[in-house]
Amino acid sequence: LGETQLWTLVNETPWSHPFHLHGYFFQVVDENGAPVHPIEWKDTVHVPFKETLRVIVRFDDRPGTWMIRPRSPRCTIARICSTAGKNRHM
Repeated sequence: LGETQLWTLVNETPWSHPFHLHGYFFQVVDENGAPVHPIEWKDTVHVPFKETLRVIVRFDDRPGTWMIRPRSPRCTIARICSTAGKNRHM
């Protein structure tokens, strides 16, 4: 909670993927090492095939587990998703 993280999204597949983070916004800071301009808040970003993006995300004080997933029917059917976040124990 209250943590800022820098994530590296690596797409090693032969097709592009839209990447979506539920519940939070992030900013793309570079694509294949080159700075991205302008820096914008997003909840979904297109990750081109055979490319790498780095994004920065700030997790605020909302506890819980948040889904990370591609926004593609092919990936949804294949159940390619994960989760991020921390639970606050009272």
